[in-house]
Amino acid sequence: MKGIRTALAPAVIVATSLVLAWALSLLSASAGTDWNNRLNDAFFRLRYALKGPEQILPYVAHVDLTDSIVEELGMKGGDRRDFARLVNVLAKAGVSSIIFDIIFPERGAPAGDTAFVEASRQAGTVYLPAIIRSEQFRRVTGQKEPGRDPLAAWLWHPRVVSGGGPAVAASSTVSYAELTGVARGIGTINTDPDPDGVFRRMPLIVTYRGGFVPGLALRAACDALGVEPAKIEVTFGRRIRLPGAKMPDGSVRDIDIPIDRVGRTIIDYTGPWAASFPHYSFATLLKAENDPDLAESVAAELEKAHLVISDLTTRSSDYGAVPLERVYPRSGIHANILNSILTNRFLRAQSPGEALLLTLVFAGLLWTAAWRLRPLAGSLLALLFWAALAAGELALFISAGIMPALAGPTLGFVFALVAVNAYRFFQADRERLRIRTRMERYFAPRLMSRILQAQERLMSAEQKVITVLFSDISGFTSWCTTQPPDAIHRTLNEYFELMTEIVFRNEGTVDKFIGDGLMAFFGDPLAQSDHALRAVRTGIEMQQAVRGLRVRWEPEGRMPLPIRVGINSGEGVVGDMGSRRIMAYTAIGSNVNLGSRLESKAPVDGVLVSAPVYHAVKDVVATRFAGKITAKGISEDFETWEVIVP
Repeated sequence: MKGIRTALAPAVIVATSLVLAWALSLLSASAGTDWNNRLNDAFFRLRYALKGPEQILPYVAHVDLTDSIVEELGMKGGDRRDFARLVNVLAKAGVSSIIFDIIFPERGAPAGDTAFVEASRQAGTVYLPAIIRSEQFRRVTGQKEPGRDPLAAWLWHPRVVSGGGPAVAASSTVSYAELTGVARGIGTINTDPDPDGVFRRMPLIVTYRGGFVPGLALRAACDALGVEPAKIEVTFGRRIRLPGAKMPDGSVRDIDIPIDRVGRTIIDYTGPWAASFPHYSFATLLKAENDPDLAESVAAELEKAHLVISDLTTRSSDYGAVPLERVYPRSGIHANILNSILTNRFLRAQSPGEALLLTLVFAGLLWTAAWRLRPLAGSLLALLFWAALAAGELALFISAGIMPALAGPTLGFVFALVAVNAYRFFQADRERLRIRTRMERYFAPRLMSRILQAQERLMSAEQKVITVLFSDISGFTSWCTTQPPDAIHRTLNEYFELMTEIVFRNEGTVDKFIGDGLMAFFGDPLAQSDHALRAVRTGIEMQQAVRGLRVRWEPEGRMPLPIRVGINSGEGVVGDMGSRRIMAYTAIGSNVNLGSRLESKAPVDGVLVSAPVYHAVKDVVATRFAGKITAKGISEDFETWEVIVP
């Protein structure tokens, strides 16, 4: 039963700790402070530190428009001639996708707008962004319901397998009508950060006016893979399936993009902005218009490429925090998603089953450490188990793209470690108190702290040399026949109280009271090199104390208390012995029996010792030879000495 309780208590503590930790973790997510997000950001940084950038297609790249380029080109607001020139250069270079993360909602200079529209029409590879807004936003801002919605012609109608709870938009903003009309495709660029301001997920498909608006990167990827939007299957909370995708390596396969219930995918950031995708200067590419050699070089490098045109000017303020760095141009989100789709490499959240399995395995390991080992060793092993879990989660993240769910187990590990060690501390303290309470009957109080430091010795038995002392009241049985019970009780209690104090004063162990007799031994549980001398001094003090009692009791007509004391030294077996219900710390063996025989042969008011005791104390204590005696159970006579009691 005790073994079951010993195993069950840590199991209950570990299970309760992990359940509480998971509850707090889920509560933190619903309260807008998802602890898993913070840990996962660390995994992104660790993955990059270990591996560098993830697999990047060399033909997914950025074209950067910066403040210095705007100044160099003398670009003015509303003049789109330079954008038209860029599209022409890229089209001649054979670029597959020109993906603008820049919206042109208003018409600008007529000549530039016309040139931009014409260049885009001829290229046939220009993808433009849409900004969509919720019904709540439209009501708050007072935005009017559009008449003819330019986005309506670009809506997708995929096969929806599960409704889930996708985001719903009510209004949109796209580029001016002529430019929108010649685009190859339009996709949303909307993405909101998590409550802590970090961009980790992006909607890939949003409900809009009876159809769906795809994410900008998904829109471009479907054309690159030859996937018709009408054949796409959407299961909210699980995946977007792109059937029959023609991969860059020539193979054909179905691509499953993991999404949550609102249609968001986890963005797999391949690396920091400057150390992941290639970057091309807007201004440098324009120089290829008049430089045949540069044009040839651009064509060789960018043929079949997918380019995201990024506005990095300070006026755009299109920056945000991502797991890898605090300031990151948000156009990089589209490049990362496009790269994930074209390489068929995605991140996904752990399923409830996977999280449960890992938690159960971790709980079992924590329980093993808490049950089988001492607190320090158990704590270190539990820490090792947590490190193994974290390493396993990291391996799954790197190799299989499974996002860690480490907040619950980590918090549970801390809770369990504190709770188990606290439980063990209180259990040990209670056990020490129990042992102390039981052992105070045997040992001197001033020895208890030293004895309890090595209490495991009390739970076993060992053979060692000790000195045993037996005392007995002569004529006590006859006296009892003439006395009432309360007088007997009072006499024995006062006598044993005094005798016990004397034994404890000499740091002996009180073994037992046998009727009116007392047994004590010296030299255990703490080693005593002078255990024989301590026993003899105890016997002398006992006889002296009895004299004092006699002086007090005789005038009262109480028993004169004549006692005999016998002492012997030799090997004996000492330890905690008895049944499961009743245990006693005692000494047994032939030398113990001999001590009892010496007490029966001792003179009244005297102390009789054996030869080993005599030889140990003869230079310190006055003795006289008492002759040889015989004792029951001992075949030969043995010499004895009487200690002279001052």
